[in-house]
Amino acid sequence: MAAGSEPLSIQFDRSSSCLTAYIAGEIDAATAPAFKQQLLDRSDPSVKEVWVDLSAVTYCDSSGLAAFVAVHRHVTAFGGRAMLYQPQEIVRKGLAVSGIDREIPVVGRRGRSTSPSQS
Repeated sequence: MAAGSEPLSIQFDRSSSCLTAYIAGEIDAATAPAFKQQLLDRSDPSVKEVWVDLSAVTYCDSSGLAAFVAVHRHVTAFGGRAMLYQPQEIVRKGLAVSGIDREIPVVGRRGRSTSPSQS
């Protein structure tokens, strides 16, 4: 984590075959490896949907973008799907410029109280 950057916070919610990760802070070269590993560790073959809530992510560099791709490929290898939702504009731009938004679905607004699998 660079000096002055926000620490990364990750909270998980698992219901049946759906895993939701609520991410807050900055995803950069210092935080992306742990972020990726935590998601991979929780995305076993019984997980069919992984939702990554990016609404509280204030920065994401190429390390974070690579982590999204790694998780997406891991989940799809088991026949599941990964989705990114509620990215702030700065993160949405990174997803668009990198082309990741063409590989991983990016969903706009969702109510946090609504289960992702119910939409």
